[in-house]
Amino acid sequence: MGRCVPEENKTALLMIDVQRIREGFKSSFPIFVEGKRISYAYKLARETIVSEIRIDMPDHNKTCSICSGDNIEPEQIFSVALCGHEFCMECVKQHIEVKLLSGGVPRCLHYQCESNLTLGSCGNILTSKLKAMWELRIEEESIPVAERVYCPNPLCSSLMSVTKLSNSTREDVTMRTCVKCGEPFCINCKLPWHSNLSCNDYKSLGPNPTADI
Repeated sequence: MGRCVPEENKTALLMIDVQRIREGFKSSFPIFVEGKRISYAYKLARETIVSEIRIDMPDHNKTCSICSGDNIEPEQIFSVALCGHEFCMECVKQHIEVKLLSGGVPRCLHYQCESNLTLGSCGNILTSKLKAMWELRIEEESIPVAERVYCPNPLCSSLMSVTKLSNSTREDVTMRTCVKCGEPFCINCKLPWHSNLSCNDYKSLGPNPTADI
């Protein structure tokens, strides 16, 4: 307590240890404990240490590196399976929508990360419209650009592969039929079927000519 200098070496060393331990706490004060109550003092010390550990435990909530939102619940965090980068679900959803609307394939939001997002892992945070758009992008990616053809019917616009379209039984081999809506179209100009006109003549009629002329 500073009232006297210990004479025995063991006592002096013990006091030095006590002072060193006290410096590790935010606050402390020494008290005299009788020898028969040392176990009680040890119990109190253990409870104090456990209490300090619980107070200093890190918060399990997350922070999104995109929107800088903090204190995000773990269940609201999306983790990219291939790379492990984590973001809040709202940022991931907006990122996917922007990518799909621009004709791209969604990738990880982390800067310069090339990991692809998958429809299977993102399905629970997407609307039915975004899911349909993503399925179309997947289909497009499976068909080479030179092989892609879309149905000219504005109510359909289905994607097809040129090589997989069967020839028509009609006399003109340039006619194809949409695999979804069944509407005929010209495989050369990718416009509605125009049996009595050439492609150039049909195009010259305007943006919305009558198909059967």
